[in-house]
Amino acid sequence: NLRDLQAAYQNLKKVMATVDPKSAQWQQMNAVLGQTRTRIENIKKSMGELNQHASRGRGLMMQLKNAMMLAFSVSAIKGYVDKMIEARKQMELQQVALRAILQNKDEADRVFYQVQQLALQSPFSILQMTTYTKQLAAYRVEANKLVGTTKMLADVSAGLGVDMQRLILAYGQVKSANYLRATEVRQFTEAGLNIAGELAKYFSELQGKMISVGDVMEMITKRMVRFEDVEEVFKRVTSAGGIFYDMQKKQSETLYGQIQRIGDALTMMFNEIGKSNEGVIMWTVKAIRSLINSWRTLAPYIKAAGTAFLSWMIIGKGIPALLGSLKAVNLAYI
Repeated sequence: NLRDLQAAYQNLKKVMATVDPKSAQWQQMNAVLGQTRTRIENIKKSMGELNQHASRGRGLMMQLKNAMMLAFSVSAIKGYVDKMIEARKQMELQQVALRAILQNKDEADRVFYQVQQLALQSPFSILQMTTYTKQLAAYRVEANKLVGTTKMLADVSAGLGVDMQRLILAYGQVKSANYLRATEVRQFTEAGLNIAGELAKYFSELQGKMISVGDVMEMITKRMVRFEDVEEVFKRVTSAGGIFYDMQKKQSETLYGQIQRIGDALTMMFNEIGKSNEGVIMWTVKAIRSLINSWRTLAPYIKAAGTAFLSWMIIGKGIPALLGSLKAVNLAYI
């Protein structure tokens, strides 16, 4: 390589300094020295050209990199704005709906905030949790119990791995009727919750005697199992010592839960940014809507502009081009 040749060249010069310049040996070494010097220069020249090409390549790569960064930056900004608007839109829709159902803005906003905090320790997303809370509110679950009931049913849903809306449907129907029916017993059982067995345990402790599942089913037939009894069973299975105690929090510590929590944090961030820029976004949307609604007013101006442009095309470009074509045809004919 170049370094070895340069070292050999210097060593040869040192040796030649000890040899008589008039001797044949010196003449031979001098010839070898010249050849070595030529090889070194050729290698340096080749390396210089290689470095030049490499420099050009680096320049092209840098240009390409800058172009790609610009493209991705524009795409990222657009994606960022889209996500911000979408997050704000969805959160606002849920919040407005909850206010309408509860008929109390302050109470609805308090519940909405608490549900967001609950979602941060849950495998369910913020939008899912707010939807579930809104559905429970529609079944007339009291405002002061909404967050607790949402957490309670979500713990059971997370533990059973069943769709939360199935539990909300059965629970809401019991709430509406104010007593448990065989229909809801079947719904809870199909979802994986042995509601009759849990009620048997509850009534046995409450009455201080053995109450069987058969006894419970007979009570259900006579409409003796109230909504408060079903509510109490859910509290028991989700409280400390219950099989579904803090199930959401436990699942939120898993890999899936951690990823979901990152998504929720981003949703909250985008919502807050969208909320702080809501005035600008609303003004832009209203301006666009106003232009669309005023299309009849703007139509004459658009038509006039189109006519002017068409006239310019015909007079400024079309006729000269047409004359040129005719001239060319005439010359060809002649």
